Amino acid sequence: MEADRSEVPQYAADSDSSSDSDSSSESALSSKEVTVNVGVEEYEDDDNEELQDQKKNTFSASENKNCFLIDAEQDAVLVGLSEKQRMYISGVFKLQVVKGGIIYNNVHYNASSEKFNVWHPLCNAVPAIQGSFYAGWEETLPIGDRYRDIVLDELSEYSCVVKIQNGCVKGLMGAAELFPDVRYLWRTPDSRKLGFVSDNCTYSIMREDVDQFNALHISNEWSTSIEKLTVVHKSSLHDTRIMIIGGKNSGKSTLLRLLTENFLFGGDMQAVDNEISYLDLDPGQPEYSDPDCISLTCVQRKTRVLGRHLGQPCFEVLRQHYIGSSSPQEMPSSYLECVSDLISYLEELNQMGTSLVNLPGWIKGFGLNIIGHILSRYKPTHIVILESKGSRRHLSDLNLDLTFNSSSRSDYRPVVTTMTGISVNPDDFRFQPPQIRTFKTLSYFHMKERSTTSLSYDFSPLLLKPPLQISFGITGIQGFSFPEEFAGLHENDIRTALEGTIVGLYMCVNSFQDSLAIKGAFPILTRRLVKMEFVSLVLVHSVDTDAKLLNVFVPETKLGVLRGNSRTSWLVLRAKSETPFCELYPRNNMFSGARTPYVSFDLRKKHEHVWKVRKNVMRRGHHLK
Repeated sequence: MEADRSEVPQYAADSDSSSDSDSSSESALSSKEVTVNVGVEEYEDDDNEELQDQKKNTFSASENKNCFLIDAEQDAVLVGLSEKQRMYISGVFKLQVVKGGIIYNNVHYNASSEKFNVWHPLCNAVPAIQGSFYAGWEETLPIGDRYRDIVLDELSEYSCVVKIQNGCVKGLMGAAELFPDVRYLWRTPDSRKLGFVSDNCTYSIMREDVDQFNALHISNEWSTSIEKLTVVHKSSLHDTRIMIIGGKNSGKSTLLRLLTENFLFGGDMQAVDNEISYLDLDPGQPEYSDPDCISLTCVQRKTRVLGRHLGQPCFEVLRQHYIGSSSPQEMPSSYLECVSDLISYLEELNQMGTSLVNLPGWIKGFGLNIIGHILSRYKPTHIVILESKGSRRHLSDLNLDLTFNSSSRSDYRPVVTTMTGISVNPDDFRFQPPQIRTFKTLSYFHMKERSTTSLSYDFSPLLLKPPLQISFGITGIQGFSFPEEFAGLHENDIRTALEGTIVGLYMCVNSFQDSLAIKGAFPILTRRLVKMEFVSLVLVHSVDTDAKLLNVFVPETKLGVLRGNSRTSWLVLRAKSETPFCELYPRNNMFSGARTPYVSFDLRKKHEHVWKVRKNVMRRGHHLK
């Protein structure tokens, strides 16, 4: 019997492919399920019954029935869930299981005093918080006496009770004032219809088939593979190195996120020292790195972060490199050097732990060479291939019949698993990747406070603030580096090549005077140095060549590092990072009546022409405006 197509989950955008949306797209769209099953013929009668059961288990918030407001200042609510009932929440919030248990991304969480920081942007499919039972011997009620009666009396009929409250973030929603494209990144357009939360609420309880969001449902194929790899992580006597290979929009980021959460939070909930090493090698869509960077990060269970956090929380970054572009193909040789350095640093740690690799989705041409280079250096023990119709013929050219030797084992072959990737429907896109990259860049420069307990932002235009002054030449910044293609840049053009751009600031402890060439007022680095440490991204406001001063904007969270190393030799790497246009020319006309920086309103001469690079006109973004 063929399944009714109306009951089959629709396919939506994954973390690897966000989509475009603006304030004009406020029409109500039903939630769509993201699944990794492709093809209607794969669903049997049992699957149809399961889908019908899922519809019965949808959650709708009702004040003083299954939702009770207990703290108006924190927008804290107690929510009752029946077993298998699914609740979808967007935004940033704290989650505590007060009674019973929940299933979230294939992991079971028992009731405890532990609170998790959850990030659910609407550029991704939103996982369900599914009601479950207490999987243990003796259940407690980890909530204060003040609210115990609500759980025992008002919510007694529900097998699961969770507490939800505002996340420890301030000012995050203000990003839309500077960049309107992300107005509905964290909350649905009609999220204010919930009367029991304030306008400052950082989350939104959504309704299936009513609110416009994409729901994430994990297939049996993925669940089985995740469970097998989790067992390997928990029981391996050697280090475990897992590599996910797939094209764009295949679900790599989603699978890596599921593996990370299962490794850290699955099984023994008392393993507070559980941690993994995360090689973040995709500069275009990094999970933990700064914008246009790649890194090696130690992700620990004690951070208690769930969902797609867009790189906002504070993690332990062990080593980081600035690539200066969202794609490795811009400067492939520099990219491979940085990748090799990160993998070598991982080897030096010499720990018998688990590591994951986030790869770019570039699997054509030179992209296969990049994957081959990483394979030979990283030496994975397990490889998961996310296959789709478009990527199958390219991945077949990749040589996976390899034998490796590492510090902990010798002559081993990686275990290769092939799975079906996520099938993406472009019509379901809400945000384009460039919009998410712009948001990440803005949040990076406008972050005021960053710690393991709190985050705060101020999205006032940077041009309204006084820039920081850093000298260059003999002291301060002692070297400027440009891409090879700009090696012949004239000394009179260096200043304009820096102003209004985002650059990488490095700290160097070794002498490099023999690698400098003086061009006018600027010391230019003639080669890339090996022993240098990335410190921060910097937005160059202006350059004073007479006083040899750089006027810059640096995130407030990085000022302590700069001031604490005043005697350090600094280097500036100018690459190809794009400065958000809204940062240089905010929309609120704050420069009215005055000369606008970086923007010229002068009429061009009769035969004067402004050259514009024509990119691929067939890209989808050209047809959405």
